[in-house]
Amino acid sequence: MALGNKETMASNLKYYMRLNGVDRNKLVDDLNLKYMTVSDWINAKTYPRIDKIEMLAHYFGINKSDLIEDRVDTPDLITIYNRLDDVRKGNLLNVAEQLLEEQTNQKVRHLDLYEDYLREETETVYIYGTVSAGKGSLVSDQAIEEIQCHKPVPVHDMAFKVVGDSMTPLFQDGEVIFTHKTPVIGHGQIGVFIVNGEAYVKKLFKTPHSVSLVSLNKDYPDIELTENDQIEVVGTVIL
Repeated sequence: MALGNKETMASNLKYYMRLNGVDRNKLVDDLNLKYMTVSDWINAKTYPRIDKIEMLAHYFGINKSDLIEDRVDTPDLITIYNRLDDVRKGNLLNVAEQLLEEQTNQKVRHLDLYEDYLREETETVYIYGTVSAGKGSLVSDQAIEEIQCHKPVPVHDMAFKVVGDSMTPLFQDGEVIFTHKTPVIGHGQIGVFIVNGEAYVKKLFKTPHSVSLVSLNKDYPDIELTENDQIEVVGTVIL
């Protein structure tokens, strides 16, 4: 059964903390976070901002999706072990010891990568407007703002700031997103659209009888498009 966004994040965070032998105090110290902030994440009281999710992903050496998407648990290793004969139990223990040694060395590498991430240089990104993850916003033909983003910045045609929370947990309010200019967007893709003069970042959903712009946050209704709407595809969001 799928968990709610905060519950999924909390479950995954606790899993990777256990997997890497990191307790709450160590996570707080290593990442210079507040103890209560981490406690609220672990207890599914609050959801981290996207920059904190990126920070956690770099720290554990995983993808952002590993933290925000439902994880399929592996079979109970103890149950499997108890069903093996003595020879195979010994083989399994040898493999487990090797994996533990690799993991110990890997944790050092993850910390080095995280420190490299903190030292990354920034790059100028030109913002072409705001795109709504709720109600409509505006897009300009010319850049309206310059900001500094951590490298590597993906190759893109236009960048926008997200306004609202209808696309959480993938995009947070205030996050910068990058797009490729494309004349059309396929079913299931996330793009930037201008509908009747207002700009949105949404997932496109097509059926034989309808076309809708869908929010990832189910608190928001879909925007069903009609032949009377003026629609422009700005581009596909780079994920």
